[in-house]
Amino acid sequence: MAVVKKESTFTETKSGITLISAYEAVWKKYTDFNGRLSRKGYWYFAIVNILISFSLAFLDRLIFKGELNSSYGSLAPLSSIYSLVMLVPLLAAQTRRLHDRNRSGWFLLLVLIPIVGQIIVLVFLLQKGNQTKNDYGPVSHE
Repeated sequence: MAVVKKESTFTETKSGITLISAYEAVWKKYTDFNGRLSRKGYWYFAIVNILISFSLAFLDRLIFKGELNSSYGSLAPLSSIYSLVMLVPLLAAQTRRLHDRNRSGWFLLLVLIPIVGQIIVLVFLLQKGNQTKNDYGPVSHE
């Protein structure tokens, strides 16, 4: 009996999480600030979010060509609306990512400290999560 080896695409991983599935998983829990989110799941979500943001900014630039300027700068409605829509899901994902390290979501307020606070939160988001159950629930597989 021959074994057929499945070819993987650039989005597949050994654990079965893909860029798109990670993005969808965050959207399924877009207002859920409870539980945990794995490092891989969060960063895959972040990559897709950044790609969409850059794409929309590029479309804004193409469509509006910088002609529609206001006293606040050029008009970028697509990327602005997307940023507003993503605010709550991003905060929820970051909170659940901090929970994976057994830290409170309130640590996100450190970003209000210029430069130093933002670096500290970035380090927290980059750290590997707890491999056992913690105060915020069992190990996340998303």
